[in-house]
Amino acid sequence: MQVAVSSLKTQTAGASTARTQGSAYDDAGPATNRTPYTEAVSKSVARSHQRAEVQVYSLSPEIQSLTGDAYDLNGCTAGFGSGTTGPICHLGDTSSHQVAVVLGDSHAQMWMSGLVSSAQRHHWTLIPLIKEGCEPSMLLTHGIPVCKSWYRWALGEVTSLHPAAVVLSQAWAHAGLNGGAAAEAAFGGLGMELRDLRRRSPSVVLVEDVPPNPKVPVDCLLRNSATYGSCTFGLSAAQSEVYTIAKKVTRYAKARYLPTIQWFCADSKCPTVIDSTIAYQDPEHMSNTYATELVVPFSQELTGLIRGRTRPN
Repeated sequence: MQVAVSSLKTQTAGASTARTQGSAYDDAGPATNRTPYTEAVSKSVARSHQRAEVQVYSLSPEIQSLTGDAYDLNGCTAGFGSGTTGPICHLGDTSSHQVAVVLGDSHAQMWMSGLVSSAQRHHWTLIPLIKEGCEPSMLLTHGIPVCKSWYRWALGEVTSLHPAAVVLSQAWAHAGLNGGAAAEAAFGGLGMELRDLRRRSPSVVLVEDVPPNPKVPVDCLLRNSATYGSCTFGLSAAQSEVYTIAKKVTRYAKARYLPTIQWFCADSKCPTVIDSTIAYQDPEHMSNTYATELVVPFSQELTGLIRGRTRPN
């Protein structure tokens, strides 16, 4: 995969302008339509709002519970550490014979509110195959042994389940920023997974990773005289290129790409607080409160991709 990723980087040179609301995605999917969700992001990065002082105790979730604001899978994961298998849990419409699998790490877990809602509404049995801490690069030959063992087990389960769809969601947005070997490994692992899953399911969707927040949300919001602007970070050209490459890797694997950045950033600015909701639990994870607010648009995007109502990447 090293040669392929290097080729993709060459193709995307000069094409790393950050996406803004209402602009067309450069290689994956239709233009972003304005919705109440994207409008909330746009208003949150408006100059007048950015200058305002944070009213921390009027935000949701409560600041004191923010670091624990995560979706509870009730043991339906392989966990951290040495575990290489996990229980096979049935979520969503458990009476349905139509199976969908979500595979990934803690970044899959943070989208579970939308995934379970989609499964319930569209009558899928949803089976999570999740191992916290196992990013794409860790699954390669030179990766982490426990992650490689878990991945082999997970692929075996996908083969046995014959799912109508597989949703892949993992931490990879930060890895591509480092360039060199780190980026090669991140996109190499991602490409391997997508190809492996496409051989086992007719529909594979990659969820766009949330842009990493360089600020620790709790610390930033509690800082004296903090403003909404001081807790906002910029979407760099390098980060935009990471997404461009990920979309190309997805297209090469004949999978589909679910964009999410429109719910986090506008005009190349990404606020920690969107409207009155703290969007980030920590620098790498979305808060479950915000994920719950995104259930409707996420479910709509996912269903359209699985059912093929939007064009492939």
